[in-house]
Amino acid sequence: MGEQGAQMLVATRSKWEGKLQRLDVSDNAFHPSVPQARELLGLRLLELKIARQCLAGHGQLIAHMLSTSRHLQSIDISCTQLREDDLERVTATLRK
Repeated sequence: MGEQGAQMLVATRSKWEGKLQRLDVSDNAFHPSVPQARELLGLRLLELKIARQCLAGHGQLIAHMLSTSRHLQSIDISCTQLREDDLERVTATLRK
């Protein structure tokens, strides 16, 4: 997700903050950075699906989302390509 995607997230946050509870970006070219993930967290999502994504190297992002969102109840990363160290990082966050 490039600069245009980041702008979209900011616009989405301001438009839907407090209203949008579920976001499904499965099967999309979704490559957010940690700052862009903060925009997603601002939505106070209850459910986030990023299944079937090429998120290799984004374990930090997912761990950040899991550890900082007080609202997120479920995150679907099924069939998502994660490197082994990313998976370990996410698993460690879930254990906390």
